[in-house]
Amino acid sequence: MGSRALLGLAIAPVLLSGCTLARAQVGVGLGLGADVKLPALAHTGLGAGEFVHVGPRYDQSFGVERETIVNVPGWHWEGARGTLTADEYHRVHSGDLSPGAEAAARSELRRTHACAGGLPAVTTYSHGPDQIAEASLEVGLMLGLFDILIGFNPLAGIP
Repeated sequence: MGSRALLGLAIAPVLLSGCTLARAQVGVGLGLGADVKLPALAHTGLGAGEFVHVGPRYDQSFGVERETIVNVPGWHWEGARGTLTADEYHRVHSGDLSPGAEAAARSELRRTHACAGGLPAVTTYSHGPDQIAEASLEVGLMLGLFDILIGFNPLAGIP
């Protein structure tokens, strides 16, 4: 990969920070591998890692999230820490969930998407809070201590 391509990947999170259709995140953690998501066709790759990502993620604003990704032929799994379910989110803002319970919920590794790899619209067996994963076009590289995720999802801006 050339120096211009690396520079473009490095500044993409800043340039796309207001775009609800794009994902452009860089991460620090530990992992090795690559993955590709083709909308409705395949979530495939080979690798595993856990990274703290910074940057815009579709309908979420520029933020930080800790994500775990596992890809092997025939199986794709994603999980995240720091996310709340819709019910928990509403309970936090209505005052029904204590700060301690919120912290415990945010520290738990939660499955956000899992599928058999092929035809994710049909083989997805767990959604979690990420309901738009099947329609994403994404490329991810896990390079030891760093990773890069670039994606596009035309459904992300639809309420």
